[in-house]
Amino acid sequence: MRLRFAKNRKLMITAIVLSVPFILGDAGVLFLSQEKFGHIPQGKRLERIKQSPNYDGKQFVNEVETVTMTGDRSVFAVWKDFLFGDKSQTVPDTAMNVIKTDLPGDFARPLGPPGLPGGDGTGTSRKACGNWPRRGRAF
Repeated sequence: MRLRFAKNRKLMITAIVLSVPFILGDAGVLFLSQEKFGHIPQGKRLERIKQSPNYDGKQFVNEVETVTMTGDRSVFAVWKDFLFGDKSQTVPDTAMNVIKTDLPGDFARPLGPPGLPGGDGTGTSRKACGNWPRRGRAF
């Protein structure tokens, strides 16, 4: 029995090495095909997209060209400059103006339930108090 395993060992290792990326790829496709990641537009949404002035029939086109790489430098050169380049222009020469504002009441009050971020932390349930959701909005 030991001999048979040794004979097919290369085949087994090859099968495992080839199947792992395939299984991971399938898992990625299944994960990304969930509804929360969107779907191909249909019906009214598709018609609204076709009416957009930025849609050229195949894809959306920015009004202003967005350049991802500027100049004739390679990606490696850009990263090298970003990580190890001159850092002298990272602090402003003069103080920046800051305008302190008083946000309207809705933004100043917590929105979430108690015990969660945004809650008032009292531990009482607003749902039990009868005023849930607060101000007509949930979270």
